[in-house]
Amino acid sequence: MKDQEENIKTFWGHIKNIWCNHSEPHFNLLQHIIRKIISQKKSYTGVYIKGKQGIGKSIILDII
Repeated sequence: MKDQEENIKTFWGHIKNIWCNHSEPHFNLLQHIIRKIISQKKSYTGVYIKGKQGIGKSIILDII
């Protein structure tokens, strides 16, 4: 159970730090969108991830 909690914190931490550049408003919105996707609810919002090569943009998509 503790390992699972650490994995979840790492998952959200990576999104906040890498995808959102520590921006709380952007992170909250993206967290809401990802939760909808994971719960298989329909979402009419697209997410465009842009950044330098090799910083870890695709690792979250590999997990999902």
